[in-house]
Amino acid sequence: MGSFSLIWFFTFVASGFALFATHNTFKWSDCSDPNTRVLHMTGFDVSPKPVHIPGNLSVTIVGDLAHRLQTNSHYRLNVTMDKKLLSNWHAVPCAHKVGTCVYDDPCEFLQTFSSNHTCPQAFIDNGLSCTCPFDPVTLNVKNAAVEVKTIPQAWSFLANGDFRARVEVLDGSKMIGCLRAELSITIPCHGFLCGR
Repeated sequence: MGSFSLIWFFTFVASGFALFATHNTFKWSDCSDPNTRVLHMTGFDVSPKPVHIPGNLSVTIVGDLAHRLQTNSHYRLNVTMDKKLLSNWHAVPCAHKVGTCVYDDPCEFLQTFSSNHTCPQAFIDNGLSCTCPFDPVTLNVKNAAVEVKTIPQAWSFLANGDFRARVEVLDGSKMIGCLRAELSITIPCHGFLCGR
């Protein structure tokens, strides 16, 4: 193998690692408009960092909900998700209700935590439910244990890396809450590329 081929090979391998590298990133902000917000976040945290999935997470949510959110209303959840590849952000399409998706009924989306599923105990302990309606409340959920049991096979290849998301809660066309977060996710690695 000539020197040019070796340089090309190592450049390719290095860029492959950069393509899927996780940088242990975590930052967040409340991106809501102070004039229209009903949901205001003053604290948000997820650990461990980077987030390991599948696995157990500890989630902290601090803020307040100023008005009652009704069932069967005109609320919408608008989620925009990007993944960093080769130092650039790229949109993650909506697949299996994950990615850049619009949830026409956030209350229906929350149903995944009720009935057959379990609402995290820390939510229940703080007087929060995982179903609508939501009454005005001060949010002070500290270190809620959340277990992510599986990742859909279609996502397992892409789930490793740095992500950013913007979650907007809309009342018709008016944004009443917004959270922006950037975090790193790692998944177990199997195969010859992992050294196992």
